[in-house]
Amino acid sequence: MSPAVVIQLDPPWAVHTPHGEGSAKLFVYRGTDNNPEFGVRCEGGRFRFYFLPDVRIYGNPMDGNGWDTDIPKEWPQ
Repeated sequence: MSPAVVIQLDPPWAVHTPHGEGSAKLFVYRGTDNNPEFGVRCEGGRFRFYFLPDVRIYGNPMDGNGWDTDIPKEWPQ
């Protein structure tokens, strides 16, 4: 088993999760047998880890892409 790679996102990324909006602070990669994870600071100061498919990263209007995030209907808006 290979060691995990943890990357601190600087600056943090604005994301949307199944629990609402948050700020992704960490990216964790544990190898090809595991799903990558984001460490996210959520509203109220809670810090949670989400698998890659459970995070939507907001686009940046400054690079011409706008806020193009497709948020699943069952997630809090």
